[in-house]
Amino acid sequence: MKHQTPSTKHQRSTKLQVMSRLRGFVGDWRFFGVWVLVLGISGCRSSKPPPEPPVAVARAERSTAQAQGLSEQQNWPAAASEWSKAVKEASLLNDGAGEATALHNLADAERQLQQFDSAVSNALAAAEINEGLGRKEDWWRNQILLLQLEDLQTNRSPGERLERLAPRIAESTDPNTRGAFWNELGLFKQREGKLDEAAEILQRAQGEYASGNDAAGVATVIANRAKLFEAQGRPDLAAPAWADALRRFEALGEPVAIAHALLGQGRALIAANKDLPKADMLLRRAARNFRHLRLFDEAAEADEMLRRLHAGQ
Repeated sequence: MKHQTPSTKHQRSTKLQVMSRLRGFVGDWRFFGVWVLVLGISGCRSSKPPPEPPVAVARAERSTAQAQGLSEQQNWPAAASEWSKAVKEASLLNDGAGEATALHNLADAERQLQQFDSAVSNALAAAEINEGLGRKEDWWRNQILLLQLEDLQTNRSPGERLERLAPRIAESTDPNTRGAFWNELGLFKQREGKLDEAAEILQRAQGEYASGNDAAGVATVIANRAKLFEAQGRPDLAAPAWADALRRFEALGEPVAIAHALLGQGRALIAANKDLPKADMLLRRAARNFRHLRLFDEAAEADEMLRRLHAGQ
């Protein structure tokens, strides 16, 4: 369930790069709108419309806007194609920042398509450009994506990169980037069986996300902590953590994460042997939602839990 769980794979790289740029654009647009309104009142008769951008610039802006929209729609094949165009358009304009952004988001789309080798290559290219331009925060976002890609590939491990980056993470001034890093490190420690260490690191990740007002990040870490409680044999703590994550994912409108939280809460209640009728209801909802999402392996997992639940009654 690596690339579909609400762990860190909850479309975090898209939100770190595409959505951060969109939030910046919205902020600029609001300020710009007020500025235009003020000017319009005092001198609308004499003001001239801004000149049209050069054709190549307009083409690059159009490719980027279309690619962003396709990524938001999670239309990954079309998004990858459009981000590839955006890379070329930015390169033709010698726009290093734009090219690095497009490469990062192309890598993220390729991750969703499980084209991991190409995704790693493009993320590394983005990091190289950002490092050369001194764009430190964007470089860190590239590193987070590379960690996630290395986690997904069977022939790679994020361990070496995590070890290199851990002493430097304080360089990042963005708490959400730091939260993403600690989240990745916590998941890695859990996979290594270092559960107590993982618990401490995930708590740190949640604190970073909370300080950055990243609701999706907080919800994601709570879900990861719920799964860790299960691994520690503490379903009594896992069930309320999954319930908390579920409420947060509902508020965010994240269908895949909602389905996983329903499954997790039902699983934890069964393990704790508490409120089994509620567990039954949660698992039925999870199975139905997974089918709606065409996540049939996860639906089968929920069905199997239901079968075992009723076999034991």
